[in-house]
Amino acid sequence: MTMFPNRRSGTCLTCKTKVAAQAGVCFHDGGWKVACNSDKCIPANFLAEHKAREVKNSHKELTVNGELYFPYDEAALPLLRSFPPTKDRSKKTWDKEKGCRHVSTEPSDRARVLELCDKLGITVAPELRVVPTDPMVERAMERCRNYNTLYEFQPVGVEFLVRHSRAILGDDMGLGKTVQTLIAIDPSMGALVVCPSSVKYNWADEVRKWRPDLTAEVLEGRDSFRWPKAGEVVITNFEILPKWLMPVTLAKTPEGREVKGALIPNLPSFRDMDPKNVVVVVDEAHRVKNYKTQVHKKVRELATLCGKIWFLTGTPLMSKPTDLYGVLQAGHMDRDVFGGWKGFVRCFNGGQTGYGGAYTWGTPLPEVPERMRRVMLRRLKKNVLKDLPDTIWRDMVVNGMGARLRGQLDTLWDEVRDTIEAGELPAFEKLSKIRAALAESRIPAMLEMVEDFEDSGTPLVVFSAYKAPINKLAEREGWRIITGEVSAADRQEIVREFQAGKLKGIGLTIAAGGVGLTLTHASNVLFVDFDWTPALNMQAVDRVRRIGQKSSVQIIRMVSNHVVDRRVHQLLALKMKLIQKAIEDEIEYKASAPKAGLQIKQESQADYDARMASIARRAAITAKAISQQIVIDDQYVAGERAKANRPEAPITPQVAVKLRDALKFMLNRCDGAQARDDVGFNKPDAGRARILVNTGLQTDDELRAAERMLSRYYRQLHTVYPELFA
Repeated sequence: MTMFPNRRSGTCLTCKTKVAAQAGVCFHDGGWKVACNSDKCIPANFLAEHKAREVKNSHKELTVNGELYFPYDEAALPLLRSFPPTKDRSKKTWDKEKGCRHVSTEPSDRARVLELCDKLGITVAPELRVVPTDPMVERAMERCRNYNTLYEFQPVGVEFLVRHSRAILGDDMGLGKTVQTLIAIDPSMGALVVCPSSVKYNWADEVRKWRPDLTAEVLEGRDSFRWPKAGEVVITNFEILPKWLMPVTLAKTPEGREVKGALIPNLPSFRDMDPKNVVVVVDEAHRVKNYKTQVHKKVRELATLCGKIWFLTGTPLMSKPTDLYGVLQAGHMDRDVFGGWKGFVRCFNGGQTGYGGAYTWGTPLPEVPERMRRVMLRRLKKNVLKDLPDTIWRDMVVNGMGARLRGQLDTLWDEVRDTIEAGELPAFEKLSKIRAALAESRIPAMLEMVEDFEDSGTPLVVFSAYKAPINKLAEREGWRIITGEVSAADRQEIVREFQAGKLKGIGLTIAAGGVGLTLTHASNVLFVDFDWTPALNMQAVDRVRRIGQKSSVQIIRMVSNHVVDRRVHQLLALKMKLIQKAIEDEIEYKASAPKAGLQIKQESQADYDARMASIARRAAITAKAISQQIVIDDQYVAGERAKANRPEAPITPQVAVKLRDALKFMLNRCDGAQARDDVGFNKPDAGRARILVNTGLQTDDELRAAERMLSRYYRQLHTVYPELFA
């Protein structure tokens, strides 16, 4: 019973006026009918349904049982698709019969659901505005109130973690993820912290500083693993996670499918502990991005065994989209965000190339960052710390490379030009040796800049992806370096010296010093070269641009004067934009302009009566004109009848019906008299017949005129309407 704007012209069912295309409505009522756009001409049942549909299409509501009603709006789809789906497996996300979505109303998802409803202007059931109290949340908020040094955004992060059993705290580097996580740990649970070995002791220091009510222990050695007790924080590193966490086949289903999992050692220390009372904290969680590695598989088993798992990382997407999926998969959050691999591929515009099953990736859909907010809380420095200093980037073009190195770069450009021009970084193996040589070639320029900073008494932080430039700094008085060979304890001591102002500068390899360190004593950073992974470079920057930094941070990038190096820097910047689109962008909803639909005219009864009277007057004038136009035909037909001695028979109601039907039959078959084909009216009669139909053949004169006209079309009508020729 749906009505649509009429795509073709027609005659109004009620007032019989001509209705141009798109000027009225059409509907199906035993056949397609047309009406003008007056509410007096549209049948009452169709008009009532249309009004009901308009009310429904303006309905924006979230009911107490999680039914979300929202009219179709293309601009709102990314936000609607990012609602946390219902946890009730008996309900589908989209209910076709009710025309609504089923969304989660769980306390852990409530903040996100309410945020989206407010953004979209959805009326929310009052009961959902009241989030049930949680004793763990209350205790965590009390701990927050005991620390008057917390920033306003940090208690929000604490509550987010406590309410979620699987979550990512994705705050920008330097915003205090460690502090928020420690405050969120409830004393009734044990905490297992898995982190890089370089920051294990830093975690222990932070536990003693922020949570003196908890006991911290750092594990050393491959056989040291144990479950933490309630009120205890056990700290280990990725490399010494036990082998038994690697999944093995535990059983088979009746269908033959293998059930895999960790085979927990049958020891008293493991039998007496319930892992469900353990919260696992994975620091620098981007390290588990590769699903093929043992670290990924072990962390995934921890997520299966333990009650809660929290990931901490400022860069969940390191370089390519699959990095993000690997991180989510390790924490069993992939289905929560994308519904699985197929949904992930769709959201990143991915597709298989056909060569070995490899995937190519396009620009992520706008809904990706909104979906990520189901499990991730991410705040940027620019959003939450308005007074945090800006970062100033400056490129330093370095000349002076040898002829041999320049020749190698020229040859390399010929090999990788097509790849770079296509917007992709070449395989690292192709450039690794030459990039190492480039780093060495920049050492003289680096030392000149270091001397300038020393002369001015300004502390400097120097980063390089390679050891050669950093080892050179170790030879200078007043400098200390951090590379992979430096122990975790020594790293903390070097950082303390630098922060206390006892050093002129500090040199670090990006891999060893890019995470877990605070170097806010300096406000100048020199990159001799960049790491191949864009996110690692940004992590290194944020060792300096952190809470506690009081001045603007200047980042100096050394770029060799060759097209290869310049273009690589440009591509690394583009990769950073991809990361921003996938995890940081936020959709600003603006309702779509309503599409042109049915234009229903509200017509008063007086206006309708006046219009109908005007139509009747025009019809009478038209009928008179018809009588005059066919007088010759009348005389011709009368003469023919007189010759045949056949007087005109009276027109009975039954004959009148046949005349109306025959007239419409001939008009429907009329092809405009394009050829003599014995089909339809001739051209003059076609025009007259249309005028007669518009009058409705209400008078005897109109009926007689139709009879006389039709009598000339014996060949077309005698088999269909033989009674007209009896």
